[in-house]
Amino acid sequence: MQSSQSKIQWIQRERWLVAAGALLAIALTSLPLFGDENMHVADDIWYHLLRIDNIRAGLLSGQFPVRMGTNYLNHYGYASNLCYPELFLYVPAVFRLLGLSVTGSYKLFIILVNTTVFGTMYYAAVSITKKRMAGLMAAVFVLLSPYHLANIYLRGALGEVQTYMFYPLVALGLYQLVYEDFDRPWILGLGFWGLMYCHSISLVLGLLTAVGVCLFHFKKVFLNKKKLIRVFVTAAITLLACCSYWLPFLEQLVGGNMKFNEPWTFVSWQGVSWKRLFSFQADRYNFGFLLLGLAIVAFAGAVGRKVDAVQKKAALFFLVGGAAMLFCATEYFPWALVEKVLNNIQFPWRFYALASVFLGIGVAVSICAFDGGSRRRLYLGTVLVCGIVLLDAGLYMRRNPMGYVHLAFDGGYSSGSGTFEIIQREWLPLSVDFEALKGKRQVLNETGEAIAFQTDKRGFISFEADGCSSEYEVPFIWYKGYGAQLVTDDGQTKLDVTADGTTGLTKVFLEEGQAGTVWVGYTGTLLQKGTDVVEGVTMIVLAGYAWMSRRKNADEAMDGQGNASLPEA
Repeated sequence: MQSSQSKIQWIQRERWLVAAGALLAIALTSLPLFGDENMHVADDIWYHLLRIDNIRAGLLSGQFPVRMGTNYLNHYGYASNLCYPELFLYVPAVFRLLGLSVTGSYKLFIILVNTTVFGTMYYAAVSITKKRMAGLMAAVFVLLSPYHLANIYLRGALGEVQTYMFYPLVALGLYQLVYEDFDRPWILGLGFWGLMYCHSISLVLGLLTAVGVCLFHFKKVFLNKKKLIRVFVTAAITLLACCSYWLPFLEQLVGGNMKFNEPWTFVSWQGVSWKRLFSFQADRYNFGFLLLGLAIVAFAGAVGRKVDAVQKKAALFFLVGGAAMLFCATEYFPWALVEKVLNNIQFPWRFYALASVFLGIGVAVSICAFDGGSRRRLYLGTVLVCGIVLLDAGLYMRRNPMGYVHLAFDGGYSSGSGTFEIIQREWLPLSVDFEALKGKRQVLNETGEAIAFQTDKRGFISFEADGCSSEYEVPFIWYKGYGAQLVTDDGQTKLDVTADGTTGLTKVFLEEGQAGTVWVGYTGTLLQKGTDVVEGVTMIVLAGYAWMSRRKNADEAMDGQGNASLPEA
């Protein structure tokens, strides 16, 4: 009886300890966000603030989902919403609708992301070790890893910051695929679904990792028919569950030649040296000297000591996998050989994110494997790991201090220079003159004469066609999905719309003598509308299946206790 009570007390203490550790880790990671409206200065942060505000503007204009960013580029429009995954940015956009400033919305969103990162890392580590301390160690390892902090506060890489919510699920799913029965394929599917809706490049990195793991464990994966079928079914369902993003995105890439197709850097140029990887200097692209030391010690322990075979396999799976990803981040990986296919990765050090997830789980599994059944030893190891991680994070941020700037809102995000913060202009058609977009917006007839036009709250443009001109250039950058109608007393007539081959702007064609009011705006494509339906149905079916499975499991559990139903007569 005393033993049972003691066990309950230990469980309660561990829960409180994990809760306190989670609160502290999330608070420390998010600490620079607290305060006034001053915004930390980071490489890409202005683009992401613009993305959030454009979703808000799109929702206010009646768009849902928001397909075209009408606020971009002096209201010429930009296909960021179509070509860059933005599902989770609806959260800060809703914060904006509720009255928060764009900076306040951004900061609150980052805090929510950090909280979710802790949760998924904790879940992944505990699923493998069945020990709460492992979850705490792994989550702290990732949250306070230098590259995660760099993504938030130095690079402003919002897409990559979000991927940390799903990389742990990918790591756990791959481990289950190799060493377990893979009876929870939804974990791997959810991980890749999330990556699809966070950051396309990170999705590619996750897929490359999955392919590498499966090839390395060829027999365990490809020669197991049951697992292989589950992999293909999971992949198919995952693709259906996010088809409203990736299919319309491919439609835009096929439909026009964008700057995305012209590389501005080469992946073979960007790999880090061993010196930079282990650097203890003010270098934002070192991985973390103390974190690497932890991983090396954990690896030495896993190899050098006799521990449970399952725990040893798990520790080595994650530690070796993390080390392989660090190698991929370096200049010593033969990137030149795969550059033609994988150049859009741009920076090999993006593998740091996955490496930190794998190494964090590996370190946690190793510490748990060597605790010898002693809670005191496990707690001491947890405190030691968390302390080293915290020290490494503090040293990193001290060597790479942040700058702050005050944004006098509206900050130019609905007009002015702020609408041009689109970084490398990857989704801009090659024929568009970027500087020309900063001039006055005009509707031009076929002789080049400017005519009066109006813009409604949806961002649609209307003007009067006098019957003398058969074509008009409208101040929208053309993407697949723009439409136009001629409205007369006799009704509405659909007009042909295409891109001007010289300017890349939208051109509307009328038949000779046609006159009336012309309306031009982004109405979407048939593929976009179809994939919305397919994805919606898929998500409803998945939700129903999950609910039924949960009810079934609950009923079986109750039956096992003799409480759920009467025995058959």
